[in-house]
Amino acid sequence: MASLAAAGARARLGHAWLLHGPPGTGKLRLAEALGRALVGGFEPKDWAGALHEDMSGQPPEPAKLPDLYWLTPLPDKRSIGVDQVRALIEQLGYTSHGGGARVVIVSLAEEMTTSAANSLLKTLEEPPPGVYLLLVSHAPGRLPATIRSRCQRLAILPPSSEAAIDWLSALEPARNWQSLLELAGGAPLRALAMAQAGLDRLDETWCDELAELMAQGGDLPGRVESWLKGDPAGFLDWLQTRLSRVLCDLALQSGGSTDQAHAAYARLLGVAATRSARRLFELHDGVRRLRRLVDGGINIALGLEALLVTWRRAA
Repeated sequence: MASLAAAGARARLGHAWLLHGPPGTGKLRLAEALGRALVGGFEPKDWAGALHEDMSGQPPEPAKLPDLYWLTPLPDKRSIGVDQVRALIEQLGYTSHGGGARVVIVSLAEEMTTSAANSLLKTLEEPPPGVYLLLVSHAPGRLPATIRSRCQRLAILPPSSEAAIDWLSALEPARNWQSLLELAGGAPLRALAMAQAGLDRLDETWCDELAELMAQGGDLPGRVESWLKGDPAGFLDWLQTRLSRVLCDLALQSGGSTDQAHAAYARLLGVAATRSARRLFELHDGVRRLRRLVDGGINIALGLEALLVTWRRAA
């Protein structure tokens, strides 16, 4: 926030910014807060206060301002298409509704198709007067180098664990934010979303069920079906995160847990310690690939069963 305010105060804000960092660190909220400030005519010296106010509480509803444009994948699509970009460029050809700045927020910018990115590149090179483009990305390396080179970059990194827990505790004091924050990879907004989905309560159950299944066997298809019911992407996100933590803990110390959240994770870690590390890496990578294919029309349950069968046999 201070970097943006300082650039604005020096009249060197630039017309294009790439806000990048891990999911759940507030990149999109920061882009929206800056967009509101620009469209609303805030002076740069007031940005820091305005952005901080927008970032300090529960996520607001997406802004619906005449001069604030959104470019995101359509509900039934996984990517931003060239037709969306062309429609946006046509809108930018008109005059501002409020007579001031106009702002485009590109959410999940790395999901633009090649044609869409090439079409947007022309606007990045020669933007209409008073137009700002804010690109938000979890994976900036997936953006074309030509797009990245036209933007000023601002990395949004997770805050310290203490600062994140203080912020989250102010929203809901009774929650076990330490455990959720570990599951969220230190990203406070991701931890907040997990809490709203009840993942802190499911975490212990899933750890216990996975440990039991791997150690004693049982109805694998039935268990996988129950895990994936309702929200396959959510379960695979959890499983990938937990496996990452298992790999980290096993590397730090043999068989001992550094996670004090609950005993179920310690049991899962103990089972994992009896398996080949190579097999555990393969399971982790397989889950990551499955997560990317959730919306691709393939049978996720069969894929997960195959991965778990291979890992269970690797004792």
